[in-house]
Amino acid sequence: MKDCAITKGCGLPMDTSLRGKRLRKYPLQVTEDILVYDRLETEGIVLLYENIGGACYMPMCYDELGYCENMVLIAAISVSVYDHAVYTDRYFFQLGYEEYIPLLFNYVDAFASFYNYGVGILDLRKGVATDGIRQCRCVDIKYW
Repeated sequence: MKDCAITKGCGLPMDTSLRGKRLRKYPLQVTEDILVYDRLETEGIVLLYENIGGACYMPMCYDELGYCENMVLIAAISVSVYDHAVYTDRYFFQLGYEEYIPLLFNYVDAFASFYNYGVGILDLRKGVATDGIRQCRCVDIKYW
């Protein structure tokens, strides 16, 4: 993928024209009934929810996830795109769902590989320059 497909600034959102191809080539391999909210190209997040019973309406946007009362957030990962690399900002899991974290890291690696990007992990405690790095504006603290 060429650099011109990424908007100027923080690197997100990216061009979503290849998203369907990426999802077919690198699906997240989970065995349970898990809702995968994959918005890596646009929001830089993947959220995994478990259904605790009843019908679940598919959310059209991040804000609608709050209306899915029978879905529980069990794991998540957040990334930034900076300097032709995909950096993991943070990750989260509920106790008992630790096995999803390696899956999410591998999923992010596949995402980066698909777009011919490098990978890394941000450690903002070490004074990494944050110019141009996305500040997780779309991840609401009540869900994370």
